[in-house]
Amino acid sequence: MLVRVADQRIPDEVELFVEHFDVAPESLWTAFKRGAAAMDLHEVDDATRTARLSTGVTLTSWEDGLLATVTAAASGADLVVSGRSKNSPLGSDWGQDFRAHEVQKAIRAAVKNALAG
Repeated sequence: MLVRVADQRIPDEVELFVEHFDVAPESLWTAFKRGAAAMDLHEVDDATRTARLSTGVTLTSWEDGLLATVTAAASGADLVVSGRSKNSPLGSDWGQDFRAHEVQKAIRAAVKNALAG
């Protein structure tokens, strides 16, 4: 028997960012899955509205093993993204921060496009 744990984060994962959307959690979850499909989306769990995705590698840093979760908010829903940030050989804290910001922008744009379409 498989038992799910409420917090599916791996121990060294930290919250990277939260994006708020003024839509119902179910609508955000559907839009996230559609928008993030090109981002190596896997381990999709509709019951907990969680999914893992990968963002790739750059010269300065790389992110791997991201966990996205859609949660209800007071008004609308939040997309919470956690992960483990890892450095490439040329990496730096600046590179990690820059890459995290790029990932946030890409996910935000993908979800907004999916909500609009």
